[in-house]
Amino acid sequence: MHTHTHHFPKCPDTRK
Repeated sequence: MHTHTHHFPKCPDTRK
């Protein structure tokens, strides 16, 4: 799991 919180505070990685 990635810890990239771009624009989603809840979702760590939603770039899929």
